[in-house]
Parts: sequence; C-alpha cells; structure tokens
Amino acid sequence: MISTHSIADYLVTSFIAGALGIIVMETVMWRIGHAQWAKGSMIVALGSLITRQRTNAFRTGLFLHIVSATAFALLYTLAMEGLGLARWPDRTHFSGPPGLRV
Repeated sequence: MISTHSIADYLVTSFIAGALGIIVMETVMWRIGHAQWAKGSMIVALGSLITRQRTNAFRTGLFLHIVSATAFALLYTLAMEGLGLARWPDRTHFSGPPGLRV
C-alpha cells in the first residue's frame, strides 16, 4: 500500500516537473516568436479556448497549463515507477560495460 508520504512526494515531484516543463516550453516558444518564425502564445491560446476572449485568457490559460502539465508529469512518473525505471542512476551506469569496469 502506498503511504500518504509517498503520494505527497509524487504530487510535489510532478508539480515541480510540470512547472519546469512549462518554463522550458514557453521559453522555446518565446524564442520562436522573438525570431519571428511564428506568432502566438500557448497559454493565451489555451485560455481563450475557455474564455472566448483575449482579455483574461492569460490567467485562465496559465492555470489550465499548470494543471495539465502537473497531471501529465504525474502520469509519466507513475508509468516510469510501474516500469521500474524511476530511480537515480548509480555509478555502474557511468563506468562502462561490465568487462571494462575498474
């Protein structure tokens, strides 16, 4: 059975991962817009889908973006945990093939 402590750890980790994902994605999209390859904002577009107006779309879009990013990160974390891949690498990952280890 999963303890409430580990559930809280998953939620905090997922929130941090989702927030970092948003920051990276929005930075890349800002750079694309700044270079004039494309124009637009994912957050405003998402918010305007709900509000149907641009005036308060940023707040709504940011909230929806944070919630969906956190949910995606939580599902991703649970999938990796279920596959046994949610662990920090140990030194054997960095020391080369088994026959060449020192």
